[in-house]
Amino acid sequence: MPDQTPRSAALGLPDAAGWTLLLAEGLELAKASAALPRTAEGDAWRRSVAPLIECEAVRHALANMGSLEAAERPLARDLAAVTVRRAAGELDRIWRGRQMPEELLAAAEAADRAVAASVYAGLRLLRLGPKGEPIWMPEWPEAETWLENAIERRITFAAMAAGTLVLPGSPVAWWTGDEGPELPPELAAVCRVETAGRPLQVYRELDEAGRFEGDLVVDLDALPPGMPLLVPRALDGERLGDPPYQSERWRSMQEAALAGREPGSLSLREKIDETRA
Repeated sequence: MPDQTPRSAALGLPDAAGWTLLLAEGLELAKASAALPRTAEGDAWRRSVAPLIECEAVRHALANMGSLEAAERPLARDLAAVTVRRAAGELDRIWRGRQMPEELLAAAEAADRAVAASVYAGLRLLRLGPKGEPIWMPEWPEAETWLENAIERRITFAAMAAGTLVLPGSPVAWWTGDEGPELPPELAAVCRVETAGRPLQVYRELDEAGRFEGDLVVDLDALPPGMPLLVPRALDGERLGDPPYQSERWRSMQEAALAGREPGSLSLREKIDETRA
C-alpha cells in the first residue's frame, strides 16, 4: 500500500492546524504591510514579509521534528537550514545599506537557533536508576561499533567515559539518529532509556583541593564550575573524538579525588531551566 503520509509531515513541516496559524499570521502581516507608507523603508518592510514568514514557518516546523522517523529528520533538517539561509540572505539584501529592524533580526536568529537545536530532535537519554548504589561506567564496545556508522545515520552521541563514577539518577549517555547502541549487561541491568526534550550535561563539583563534592545536572549550554562528565562523541554524523584517558587511569584518578570518601556519600543535584522546551 503506498505511503499516505502527507509530504508536509515527511519534511517536518507544520500540520494543518500549524499551517492555519501560520497563514493567519501571514495574512495579518500582509494586511499590515499594505498600510505602510510608500517610502524606501516601507517598501523594504513589504518585501520582508515573505522571508519573515519563511523564518517563522521553519521555527514552528522544527518544534515538531521529534515526531518524524529518525531516518526522515536529516532531510527535514537540511531543507530547514537551506530555507533559513535563503530567507536570511533575502533579508540582508532587502536591508543592505540601512539598519535592519530588530524584529526581523530576532526572527532570523530564532530560526537559525531552531535549526541548530534540531540536531537533538528525538533525543534518547540513558539514565542510571535513582535508587541503589553508584556504579563505575563499564566499557561499552557496542557503542564503538555503532559509531562506525555515525555519518550514514547522522548520529549525535555523548556518553560518560569508561571508568567514570556514576551517581544514582544521573544521565549516562544520550543520542539521536536511531534506537541507539546495544547496552552492555552492566548498564542494561540498572539503567533506563527515556525520551528527552533536550541534551543535558553532568558536572562533577570539586572543592578547592580538587576533591569530589557531588554532581550537578544542567542544560548542555550551561557552564557551571566543575568537570563535565558526558563526553561528546559525534554531532550530526561528525565524529568528535575519544575520551582523553584509558578507563583504568581515569578510574584511579577519580578514586584519588574521592579522598577516602565512600562513593555513596556523594549527592546528585539538578539545575535545569524548566521554562525551556
